[in-house]
Amino acid sequence: MAVITAHELYMFYTRERNILRYLIYTLRRDPIHSVLTIAFWLWLEHVARPNLVPAEISLLNPSLLNALANEALLCLQCLEHSDADDPLSYRAPIPLTATLIQKNLSLTFFNRKRHTIIAGIKSILNNVCCRIFTDILSHVYGIAGPTTSFTGPPTTVVVPSFPHAVFGPFMPSRPEWDLRDERLWYDRWWKPSSDVMDDDKTMFLTFSKGFLVTEEEVLYLFKTLFGEESVVEILMGCLLEEDRVPQEEALYATMLVDSVTMVDRILTGKRLVKYKINGKDIWARKYEQRQKLTPPSTTVAQPRMF
Repeated sequence: MAVITAHELYMFYTRERNILRYLIYTLRRDPIHSVLTIAFWLWLEHVARPNLVPAEISLLNPSLLNALANEALLCLQCLEHSDADDPLSYRAPIPLTATLIQKNLSLTFFNRKRHTIIAGIKSILNNVCCRIFTDILSHVYGIAGPTTSFTGPPTTVVVPSFPHAVFGPFMPSRPEWDLRDERLWYDRWWKPSSDVMDDDKTMFLTFSKGFLVTEEEVLYLFKTLFGEESVVEILMGCLLEEDRVPQEEALYATMLVDSVTMVDRILTGKRLVKYKINGKDIWARKYEQRQKLTPPSTTVAQPRMF
């Protein structure tokens, strides 16, 4: 099986790596924000403007690059907030980003496509960024010297503030990679949000006490509104199949839909939406697994900004 070395991988992503160094060491930007910023730009490259990073962003002067990074953070912050926060904040302009991708773009777009975009950025972080920035982050956090050897066992860098409350875990490492891994080479058939977990495609539904809602009613409602293939599975009154309770006791349900895009279609940019069937309310929101969103207990050095 053909494999690629870390050195060859780093060479392929030279411009992305140079931009990360410039953001951190020259513009003195936060390392974690800088990685998220580049993941955001790589996602834009997939969905809106091919070769955005090497052909456009890498050629910007320092002031424009800094301003563009500020716009990226605005977009990322928009993804972290729900409609319940401050709707007026979505009116903030992002002119540089819109100009670069040659589209009429506003923060409203990121609000309405929130879960699809989050899934895409998570995929970029874990399939690309965690592999191409390992040595740089090792140096930033004092784990290695300015250059990291390409030989020896793979290393994993524990990055502060991860797992992230929105973007989840991020564990940079230096393994050897199969040359045919399309996620590294941006194969035209691969989409960043195509490798999501079921949790990313699951809705949490709640019903009013005293108004029995059946599984058949839920299926009929969502399949009528969003298509026959939109719903994969519904579990009434439980989170797992083995926890099922009698239907008459169910005050909530989990609903697995066919894609993360469907989640955004159902929510229309809101945190919580109300649907009705036969005079009964069904409240829908994104399912969120209860988990501890703090990194493991590991001593990590602060970034070295030089």
